[in-house]
Amino acid sequence: MKNPNSKLERAKKKLTARWQGADIPGSAPRFQLSLFSKDVFTYFAFPILCIVGFKSCELLIHKVRAHHESTTSDSTSEQENYNSPQSQIISFVNSHPRSRYYGIARRSPGTLVKVRLLNVVDTYANAPVDVEIIDSGLGKNLIGSTILGTASGEDAYRRVNIEFNMVRRANNPGSAIPIKARALSLDGTLGLAAQKKDGFFARSALDAESSGDNMAQSKIGNSGTLDGMIARALASGLLQEFGSDNRSEQNHSQLLTLKPMTEFYVELTSYFPASGGAE
Repeated sequence: MKNPNSKLERAKKKLTARWQGADIPGSAPRFQLSLFSKDVFTYFAFPILCIVGFKSCELLIHKVRAHHESTTSDSTSEQENYNSPQSQIISFVNSHPRSRYYGIARRSPGTLVKVRLLNVVDTYANAPVDVEIIDSGLGKNLIGSTILGTASGEDAYRRVNIEFNMVRRANNPGSAIPIKARALSLDGTLGLAAQKKDGFFARSALDAESSGDNMAQSKIGNSGTLDGMIARALASGLLQEFGSDNRSEQNHSQLLTLKPMTEFYVELTSYFPASGGAE
């Protein structure tokens, strides 16, 4: 059995009496929703609304203050920039122009790049030389490009010296880049070891023919008759013509030559790319 004098029962009776009322004077009291709603609003809804309103006002004030500080800082900065002695001329020139050697790394003198000979080189005078770059000594972007130069022979040492002056890019055949470089053998010596145009026996045969022509001319008769003079003139003309062809073949056999697919090094003798532009 519940104790009617307990705190809980007394609180229930108090709240029941608080929320009850007569609809008309003299009628029995009953639960009034309006009284209950009034207490809920007074003790619960109103405090919560006050807290929410306070926090909203505090957040709004913080935003207004931050915007004001930002505006003040921008105004101060603009005023300082206006008062500073700076040029007001607008420059439309790109401060970092694109390099005309875009994608090509700069290399210093002494850099080695391995190449492969593309053409036959015969050292008549200054023979043209075309080589293909086969490693990344000048950068990966130039692998497969062609280096152009001229070759000259040294008969006494049977070596061919090559000077290079231009690089033709594989991905842009319409442009060329100046270069200063020279050829080195794979062992690092200057120039390339070359072979004679003809072999040893062929050169020996040509030398023997030349000696035979000289001997034949010396043995032509000195007869003073008309027939002897005619025979001597014809023989002399034939021997001279044959000797001229023989000397040409002999000179041709002494040429130094390099065969295609020969591999060697190209050494830079100046900075690459140079300060000048691509042609």
